[in-house]
Amino acid sequence: MENLTEQSIKKEFAKKRKKVLSDRKAPGLIVEVRPTGSATYFYRYRNHAGLTRSCKLARFREISLKDARSLAREKASIVASGHDPQEEKNTRRASPTLKEYAEECYLPHAKSYKRSWKTDEIMLNHHALPTLGTKKMSDINRNQVEAIMNDMKSRGYAPSTVDRVLTLISYMFKVAMDNEIPGVVSNPTEKIKRPVIDNKIENYLTREEVNRMLEAARRRNHPHIYSIIRMAVLTGARKAEILSARFEDFDLDNKIWNIPKGKNGSRKVILAEKAVQMVKELPKQEGTDLLFPQPGTDKPYQCIQKPFKAVLRDSGIDESVRFHDLRHSYASLLVQGGVNIYEVKELLGHSQITTTMRYAHLSAQGLRNHSNRLAETII
Repeated sequence: MENLTEQSIKKEFAKKRKKVLSDRKAPGLIVEVRPTGSATYFYRYRNHAGLTRSCKLARFREISLKDARSLAREKASIVASGHDPQEEKNTRRASPTLKEYAEECYLPHAKSYKRSWKTDEIMLNHHALPTLGTKKMSDINRNQVEAIMNDMKSRGYAPSTVDRVLTLISYMFKVAMDNEIPGVVSNPTEKIKRPVIDNKIENYLTREEVNRMLEAARRRNHPHIYSIIRMAVLTGARKAEILSARFEDFDLDNKIWNIPKGKNGSRKVILAEKAVQMVKELPKQEGTDLLFPQPGTDKPYQCIQKPFKAVLRDSGIDESVRFHDLRHSYASLLVQGGVNIYEVKELLGHSQITTTMRYAHLSAQGLRNHSNRLAETII
């Protein structure tokens, strides 16, 4: 063993033969010279099991000998602490990407016992995989997961939906660790603070979620669920008002829905053009004037919970969302679109402005955004 120099290594190139040179200054550092005139630095060591291993540091022309010695000493420190650098490198190489694990392991596992596995698949495709799908599970960290949560919050997703995605990612890593998937030795969600959920006023859907829900409802094999949900998001009406709605209540020429016995007495709902067109296109069932009679009867639906939950699952929306949250979403989208709180009160049929004031913070946020945009134009 000798003290290597870059010059002594270069001299070996001229001999055009394979040779391994060891370094005295940095025990374990070797240089493998090849007949082609190239060379590579390696660190050779014995692992905790007594096996001789070597791990590549860099090509000779990529770093200086001084840097190679520094890398070798770093590896020596790792080995001294009980780790095996090459084994860990091999493990990382064997670690699947999140997309590979989701498609090949997790979803087939979830499908075997979980009724809502389709919701998991949709949430993964919408929120986790676009950002983390190509990353190896061994490389995914807390900051990357938090970035997904922050992005969802900035795009207006309800805290309950953000929490559902966090729970899903956390559970996936737990299952991966239980099954000893290579490279998965910790859960990146472990110390992430969960979002605060206020179910009283926080279940607002974004425009994207509303449209996704409607697309899912359209695909369901159900005679009315699509139109019932669409009526809710186009009018903000209560579930009971929609399920008991009759054709005779609609003045389509003047685009008005006269609700005779609402929660706060009779009221008029101003209809958007799409709502008018939808009512015109609904088929009338013989023997009843109801817009949405339960099949086989001339009576209104008593419960639509089952098809509504199915739509939530199909669209990847948190199943804690209630039908009444479509009314909240209607109001929140109006406020965010610039409609003042008093006009929203009339559209919702609230008897007291205090009830409508639950949406005032959304209006304040809109005004704040306008103010910020103005401030950006001022020196």
